[in-house]
Amino acid sequence: MRIGIIGSGNFGTALAKVFSEHHDVVVYDVNESVVSEINSSHTNARYLPGIILGNNVTASTDISSMRDTAIILISVPSKFMKDVCVKLKPYYNDIRCHIYD
Repeated sequence: MRIGIIGSGNFGTALAKVFSEHHDVVVYDVNESVVSEINSSHTNARYLPGIILGNNVTASTDISSMRDTAIILISVPSKFMKDVCVKLKPYYNDIRCHIYD
């Protein structure tokens, strides 16, 4: 299964690490330097120093990379949630979304 994670902060990176033990993971973020580090070193020293992500973790600054993922986890500060959902909507127009409190 391919899992998408939006946000590469502490929690998003931790989720990528855990899910990569059994799944392919793609991380979306707007920070090009973090995306580059995840792709080249499989690390995120700024947010989760000392942790090596699996080789099956990739990252992108293109939100369309979330296409063809079975699950998308959004891990961004709440003030960015609406912007992320608006960007994501064109790729998931006809699916049902579940929001859990």
